[in-house]
Amino acid sequence: SNADLAYWLSNASSLLIILQKSLKPAGTVTTPLKRTTTQTSFLGRMVFRASSITVDMDLVRQVEGKYPAFLFKQQLTAFVEGLYGMIRDNVKREVSSVLSHVIQVTPSITGPQVNYHFML
Repeated sequence: SNADLAYWLSNASSLLIILQKSLKPAGTVTTPLKRTTTQTSFLGRMVFRASSITVDMDLVRQVEGKYPAFLFKQQLTAFVEGLYGMIRDNVKREVSSVLSHVIQVTPSITGPQVNYHFML
């Protein structure tokens, strides 16, 4: 159901944001870089907005990530994108079935105006 998918999307997205805030590649300085590019994908926009979220660094400290951590982050990113896609497809399916019933228009012309009658 969409409620279950939304629950997992929320939790997985939160974990992904924490991972992105706490993992740094080996040998990098901890100063954050400002992004000036516009993100177009859903996940890109979510991560871009998450970069402005204030995280208490006493709770989450940056550590140098190893290959397994970055692999997990990559798999978690794919999982979040998949969940978002499933929710989007479910909503499209629900909305399109409702819209197909609502948008059955029978035009009838009376004088110079066009009246539309909606059949539900």
